[in-house]
Amino acid sequence: VGGFPPDTVGVETNTSENSFRKLYIGPGDYGLCHLVRNKGFKVYYSPDTSCYHSIPKFRFTIPFWRSRMIGEGQHAAITARNFFNLSGFNLKRKQTIAKFQYYRWKKKLSKRLVHSQRYLANHDFKGMFFEELWMLYYNAYNKLESVLQKYSGFSEFLWDIGKNGVCDNEFDSVVNKFPREFCDLVDTSNMYNEKPIDSLNALCGFERKFKE
Repeated sequence: VGGFPPDTVGVETNTSENSFRKLYIGPGDYGLCHLVRNKGFKVYYSPDTSCYHSIPKFRFTIPFWRSRMIGEGQHAAITARNFFNLSGFNLKRKQTIAKFQYYRWKKKLSKRLVHSQRYLANHDFKGMFFEELWMLYYNAYNKLESVLQKYSGFSEFLWDIGKNGVCDNEFDSVVNKFPREFCDLVDTSNMYNEKPIDSLNALCGFERKFKE
């Protein structure tokens, strides 16, 4: 069916326990299922088949899930162009929907924070609201899409390194070839904040940080 579509470059723990050096490029698993169905085959789920994942503690943290959803939004922007080959009206329509969804989830998070005010004031809240995750997803999609529009051919470059892979010791040299705007988007130092968005003030501050 054409092979396994690009997934990611790098892993979240390839240098130390809390490092996150990972670029989300393509649709990976679900992309393969899409190709299989397009060729007229079927995809089946077998309850008799199982596997065990070794899950590092880092995957149970707020920084990881922020990074994960931001990365998923970024890969969706690349995938729309290089896997589904959207262009013109269809690409513009997807961009419009993503902008609408960003403001929709931001509004939902605001309402959640208002309604949860009393609970948050009386509890040590250590989790995060799912509305924040979707807000980050669509914000990441919109921001990367603006970069892809500015730099012609950059999405194809990302797609190629996703297909061919990048060794750990080559990661920095590859990143140095990226536009500055893209490097800012994948800079994980912006995501390493353990504190959840638990107030309207925190939401405003967090939004300002990601819009800079």
